[in-house]
Amino acid sequence: EGGLRVRWRPTRTFTIEASARSVGRVLDSSVPTGDRFLPGWWRMDLAARYQLRRGLTLTVAGDNLLNLSYEEAIGVPSGGPAA
Repeated sequence: EGGLRVRWRPTRTFTIEASARSVGRVLDSSVPTGDRFLPGWWRMDLAARYQLRRGLTLTVAGDNLLNLSYEEAIGVPSGGPAA
């Protein structure tokens, strides 16, 4: 498993963050399926934050922006992109 995160802060109140996460092939198990290897996967996420005032920050984020399908555990598929 590995990842990369890049954060850019062009002003004191505004931040943009992009991240990529990669997971290799994983052995998982459930009663109906028994042992099974789940394929590796990766995803990209993006977030922007704006500090409106001290103690109040507006955050907009998107996960799995490329809409790649994956399973973190048997029978638990990714939900597609999320905001």
